[in-house]
Amino acid sequence: MNIENLENLRIYTKDVSVWNIVTLIEYNELIFEDKDYANADMIVGVESRVIERMMVHDIPNRPLYFMEKNNKWECISVYASHVLPAIKHFVIDKSLKLTDLDFLKDLTTLGYDDLHPKYQRHITNSRMFIHIIREETPDKIKEILINRINLDEI
Repeated sequence: MNIENLENLRIYTKDVSVWNIVTLIEYNELIFEDKDYANADMIVGVESRVIERMMVHDIPNRPLYFMEKNNKWECISVYASHVLPAIKHFVIDKSLKLTDLDFLKDLTTLGYDDLHPKYQRHITNSRMFIHIIREETPDKIKEILINRINLDEI
């Protein structure tokens, strides 16, 4: 790849709250896979720890990566593929009950509505950086970026 191609790289970054992400999910502006997993217990634990990270202010959230497609953002990172369903299941659908927590063990088995308002605020006010690869970025550069993003997350 020539350096000239990198001039066509178009990424922008946004600092958003989880509440902003909730709104984007509700309006179907974020595209992500929300599927049933073979090992549902493990995934519930992962999603619970994602939510726990939002409730503990001293643990920073990792950035999320998206590809812009038709004025929507498609999830392209392994980490975001856990964060978005966790937010949807816990805050929107209210189907997730916390389990396998590392720090806030006393909140195990609670759902979003069961939490003290302080924790609800910690979640919805939690900040995340999202990086959006613009649609006009050349496909080869997109491919390289997606591979690097996901290798760094493993």
